[in-house]
Amino acid sequence: MNLSAHLSRLGRDLQAGELRKLITEFGGGSSDMISLHAGLPPEASFPLASMSLTLADGTRIDVDETDVVKSQMQYMVPQTGWPPLTAWLEALTAEIHRPAGAVATAVTSGSTQAMTMLLALFLERGDSLLVEEFTYSHILECSLLPEGLQLHFAAVDEGGLIPSALRSQLESLKSDSSRPFPRTLYTIPVGQNPTGSSISMARRKEVYDICREHDILIIEDDPYFYIQWRPEPEAPLPGLLDLERGQSYLSLDRDGRVIRIDSLSKIMSPGLRIGWITASPAVVERCSLYSNGHTLGACGVMQAGVAALLRRWGDAGFHSHLQRIQGIYRAKAAAAARAAQESLGGLAVFQAPTAGMFLWIRLLHARDGRDVVPFMRRYNVVAVPGFVSHPRIHDPTFECPYLRVGFSYPSPEAVYEGVKRLAQALESHREEKGSCAT
Repeated sequence: MNLSAHLSRLGRDLQAGELRKLITEFGGGSSDMISLHAGLPPEASFPLASMSLTLADGTRIDVDETDVVKSQMQYMVPQTGWPPLTAWLEALTAEIHRPAGAVATAVTSGSTQAMTMLLALFLERGDSLLVEEFTYSHILECSLLPEGLQLHFAAVDEGGLIPSALRSQLESLKSDSSRPFPRTLYTIPVGQNPTGSSISMARRKEVYDICREHDILIIEDDPYFYIQWRPEPEAPLPGLLDLERGQSYLSLDRDGRVIRIDSLSKIMSPGLRIGWITASPAVVERCSLYSNGHTLGACGVMQAGVAALLRRWGDAGFHSHLQRIQGIYRAKAAAAARAAQESLGGLAVFQAPTAGMFLWIRLLHARDGRDVVPFMRRYNVVAVPGFVSHPRIHDPTFECPYLRVGFSYPSPEAVYEGVKRLAQALESHREEKGSCAT
């Protein structure tokens, strides 16, 4: 793939700063080197000498002075991340996804910052972008629409992107010279936000081949990848060790067109602000140059803490942690599905989730999810009208008969009660407004 053909003007024009190159070149100089070349605060001015982290199970992890002061509280941390952390993430990605081509890793300040960076590197205002018909509302409202991108929404069903529909759509767009042809696809493949769907590997292969045919870059945003489970209560949880290997767009990539985004937000904590990009070395180099002019990389001290935690856990500890997280989400998803099965018959259609945080329901007696908001207020429950996740969010004529039910935060008991209340709201809406099946 010709990377330069996909880069924005900014992406092509970025260069390594001369001062940064000088600092890097002499940063590891001999012990008698006198450094007069950089505006670096002296280590004696740093208020932190070490950190102690206490885990939920009472385990204490000490992050010593070498890790914190000598490495992470200065400007000279590589923009791609602190090497001990990037090495761990690279090993994880290699084991789980088994990339077909050469890849590198860049640590980011969460997946949102990663996406902001990629939009700047690969898209200009007015460019076209392919997204799923329903997509991550925060990115949609805060980045894609304000950036002035022309969004083409690709059809989805309960199995995610529909390859045949995508092919037809692209062939139609190819013949339309009035708008720029999309060069990039943004997709959330597992536990999709908001639909909760997960795309099969067979469909993934078709989508990848279609993107190759049309020279389209794939941004694989996969924050829910490690939150997967089989729905049966007695089924073993995959954790880390039993996750299927080689099941991603990155696993299929033969020519450097996939940029994968992962995050610790859903499996550790959003407040860590730690994510990572895996892509071809050329793409990661562009990311590093961008970070040099914007964030100077993710928080160094936090990277040291996360690295110390992962080092203490090892694969076995991380496996146990993921099993615990997966168990929490499975119990809540089961509560949502059970309440929906008991209460939503004749009111809505849904599919029980097996990944992620969301139950997506199609309303049978409302033209738009916004129509039931007053009734939800009446029963003291709230779910998200589906229009907020659609590219036509600001189109006053657009009707969207969907609701997104988030089951991740409340207890299983509260989730169950919430879906029951939602059913009461939908029933009241039907009785008062009459049937208007879509």
